[in-house]
Amino acid sequence: MTDARVIHPRVIHPAMKIALFGGAFNPPHQGHLQIVSHLLKEGYDQVWIIPCWQHPLGKGSISFWHRFHLCRLAFKGMGPKVRVRDVERRLHLSRSWTVNTVSYLRKKYPNRKFTLVVGQDNFEQRKKWKNFDKIEQLVSVVSIPRGVSSFVLDVSSSQIRERMGSGQQVKDLLQENVLHYLLRKGLYVSKTNLF
Repeated sequence: MTDARVIHPRVIHPAMKIALFGGAFNPPHQGHLQIVSHLLKEGYDQVWIIPCWQHPLGKGSISFWHRFHLCRLAFKGMGPKVRVRDVERRLHLSRSWTVNTVSYLRKKYPNRKFTLVVGQDNFEQRKKWKNFDKIEQLVSVVSIPRGVSSFVLDVSSSQIRERMGSGQQVKDLLQENVLHYLLRKGLYVSKTNLF
């Protein structure tokens, strides 16, 4: 008797669609959460939150580890599709250039379909970015508007830092666990009138 073999057709799975949402997250706030919620509704399989290791323009911030932990606190309630990744720390670069990050991810995960998510204000300054044309060759780029016509709360991390430093109320702008962490660690704060 001949050995009959059944040949099954190869199943081709569609590439996983991943939104890359990077930033200083100094600190992560409700506007960031609204963006991630929007990305999930848009049908991305995962959203990767990528705190920068060292800001490329040399802007000062609290330590990477504080910001990484704050991101984990801020986004932990959004489900398993949202992941906080320490990609830029692993690259060990003195500056966190986006082109290096997306190049690394494309090489490490060749079967993923990445989309870079940036705020409209950053997108309008793309000529100042290092090799933005190469970034567009490597990944899709989506800009998120901010302001009165946007679905995103019109607030920035720098405004939150200023408000905390002057003792103004910020509880509506931050997750409760994020605010408690900042207060416990004494980050940004004047300890009066924050609640």
